[in-house]
Formats: sequence, C-alpha cells, structure tokens
Amino acid sequence: MPPWFIRPAQLDDADGIAELHAEAWQVAYENLLTPEQLQMCTKETQPRVWKRLLEPPTKIQTYVARFNRQTIGFIRFGVSSEHDRRELLGEIYVLYVHPGYWGQKVGASLANLAFGLLHEHRVKKVFVWTLASNERGRRFYESLGMTTDGVPVERPLEHTMVQEVQYWLDLKKLS
Repeated sequence: MPPWFIRPAQLDDADGIAELHAEAWQVAYENLLTPEQLQMCTKETQPRVWKRLLEPPTKIQTYVARFNRQTIGFIRFGVSSEHDRRELLGEIYVLYVHPGYWGQKVGASLANLAFGLLHEHRVKKVFVWTLASNERGRRFYESLGMTTDGVPVERPLEHTMVQEVQYWLDLKKLS
C-alpha cells in the first residue's frame, strides 16, 4: 500500500494544488515552453485560479493525492463538452504530480481513479491533450494504455498557440 492517499479535493486544498501546479508546470515544461508561457502558471497566479475552480457547484471533479499533509498530485476530470458524439466522452483536464514523486505511481493512481469513476458514469472513452513535444507526458499516457494518432494540432494556451496531441482510452475495456 502506498504511503499516500487520494481523496476528493476541497476548497481548502486550493493553495496546495496551486503551489504544486506551479512547481510541476515550471519543471515539466522548462525546455518545452517559452519564458512567457512558463509565467502563465506561477505560485503568484494560481491560488486565485484554484479557489475559483474548486468553488461549488462544479460538474468537473478534482482529486488530490496527499502525503504528510502535503498535496503531491492532483487530477481534474469530467464529462467532456469538446466533442459532439452519441457516446459520452470523458476528459482529463489536468493531471500533475510533484516532481519529487514522479515515477512512484501517484499519477497512474490518480488517472486510474478517474477512469473508474468516469466508467461508472457510463463514459465510453476518455481523452487528454498534451504538448506534442512533452515526451515524458506522452510516455506516461502510453503507460496507462492510452493511444494517439500522433498528429499535432495547434491549440490555444492563454494568448498563444502550442502544438498538442490527443491521447484516448477506451473505457469499455474496464468492463
């Protein structure tokens, strides 16, 4: 059993999520984004963002992984409004783990929890977007059994555009 646990995020988790989000963003994207893009997610900007995102009511679920009263990972997911199809689709909006816990299955545990909860709500497939140049992230999603066509798509990141690829997982395999 891992030394950490996962639970639904609460409003008072906003500061811990914000700090982790900013730190993981800076480390993960240090050589992938411009300095201006890196400044979009800082310890100064994120607390108010996360307080707003966690304010009820919300249809999007957020879970945190905690260890020693610290947030070491989080995931935000829900039913997607991005695609217009007959079947229900889920989306992982964000998934970050503290760099000190990379490779320790925190991210996989958070993702698998989301897959299970989405599947319980009759979601058939789940997807996530990641930077096309994010090799670490791409290997992570592939390790979860997610697949991609690998075709980069230009998508907005604040007031700029970045190249991203979409990964998919068929949740019907969980039945």
